[in-house]
Amino acid sequence: MDTAIQKTGTASVIPPPGEALTLIGTSHGDPGGFDSLYARLREIKPDAVLLEVSWFSIFFRKTAGALLKKIFRHNIRSLGIAMTPELHTVESFFDVPFEYRAVKQYCREDGLPYHLVDLPFISFLRLLKSHRLVYRKNLLLLSQFTANRALQEKSLAQRLFSEQDNVTVDIILSRISRDRLGVKRERALAAQVLRYRKRYIGRSIAYIGGWEHLLEDPKQRTLFSMLPLRKQRTLAFVSTPEKK
Repeated sequence: MDTAIQKTGTASVIPPPGEALTLIGTSHGDPGGFDSLYARLREIKPDAVLLEVSWFSIFFRKTAGALLKKIFRHNIRSLGIAMTPELHTVESFFDVPFEYRAVKQYCREDGLPYHLVDLPFISFLRLLKSHRLVYRKNLLLLSQFTANRALQEKSLAQRLFSEQDNVTVDIILSRISRDRLGVKRERALAAQVLRYRKRYIGRSIAYIGGWEHLLEDPKQRTLFSMLPLRKQRTLAFVSTPEKK
């Protein structure tokens, strides 16, 4: 298996025209995520894009998220604390996701369709308490974390996709199986992909989502494993597939 891509019958990251489904994994806190995802879309050139974002998530970021970001910056200044990689990740959480911006730019340039396929009520539940991130006491606590979590996550994903750490894969899959709402979400996303696969018969499709959804699971608890389709997967933040 490639470090950057798991394939089902194709020889490269670029699928044959008019048929393949390519799932592109992202790291949501990746500061370079926009550039890497946009470049990968230009490389693959899908005819349609499915995006693991809901309309509620976009609405929230453009309204409450914008206000929370202002409060975040005010509290950072008043506390006199320096920005760390962790705090940069928190700040970017309130922005419109880079995945949405990259997909929108790619599709607008080529006049292609894109669809938001995530569940609004899931977004609502996960964003419901996001205001706590800007509490002064929480910012002081977060400022003590000096590790670059985004970099660590990307490194972990690359290791798991190259099958160098099956123990960690099992731990993540076990955690997913205990999240009943999360498993229901995976099934709903799979149903959306199947629906659009039928809609775009004869056209290539890219699905953009968090890299954990692309893990291969014999028990079919992840989106990738739930799809009975000809498909391939790749990580947006790995620029060049590396052969083992």
